[in-house]
Amino acid sequence: MADRRTLHIVFSLSAPVHLRRALQTVDKDEDVIGLGADWSFGPLADAEVRKAYVEPALGYVDEEWDDQIKSFWERSLKFDGRRVVWFSRRQPREYCNFLEWLRLNGDQTFEVIDLSDSYITTLKGQRFLVGSVSRVGDNEFVSEAFWDHARLPALSELRAWRSLWETLREENAPIRVVTINGLVSRELDCFDDELLSYIKGRWIKAYRVVGNVMADMLRNVGVIQTSDLVLRFRLQELLDAGTIETKGVSNISARTWLRRPRHHTQ
Repeated sequence: MADRRTLHIVFSLSAPVHLRRALQTVDKDEDVIGLGADWSFGPLADAEVRKAYVEPALGYVDEEWDDQIKSFWERSLKFDGRRVVWFSRRQPREYCNFLEWLRLNGDQTFEVIDLSDSYITTLKGQRFLVGSVSRVGDNEFVSEAFWDHARLPALSELRAWRSLWETLREENAPIRVVTINGLVSRELDCFDDELLSYIKGRWIKAYRVVGNVMADMLRNVGVIQTSDLVLRFRLQELLDAGTIETKGVSNISARTWLRRPRHHTQ
């Protein structure tokens, strides 16, 4: 078995699958590791408070899932070969996961591939902004050869990233999103208008509400600002507050029927 001296670090679980296959296609014997956690969601300042908030909200209370996350941090921070870190500043989850990784990494050397301003060409010849590493498929990784753009981050970049994450940790908000002003802290109600725009007086299933909101995000800003799990968690809070109602169930699942109470729709 070959000794792989390059580790590609990606901040999702879907992107590593495509990147790994692309590297194999071009005969690069390099490994890929991905992180399933989401540091764009949940408080940041205290690890135990964060865990108690995030795990039940997103359903992470699972030993196998916990082991995957621990394995990622152990390997990505202690790998003694070349490390190439992939992310996009346009995608909150990738950006926040990278910033937390950078905080824990300290002064260890790594290379970066920032796809924030990168484009890909589809099989139909259309060019569009990547927005997120997770949106790049096997063929696009190969055709664009993004791995050729790996570079050492500038000291000014490192200072700016660390300063930004320190500020966000101090603000300790429940969620972070990307706006025209960059990555910022927000309250969870920042998605309420979008969610409630699809919940009227007629019944609609939760997965349709969430899917429509996520599709709007892609159409309007080119990236998904948060996950379906976070949006469903917010729907649960809206249910608990009496803003929406279900057909007699107290816990919202993907197939739960939702509508606005009559006094909200009159």
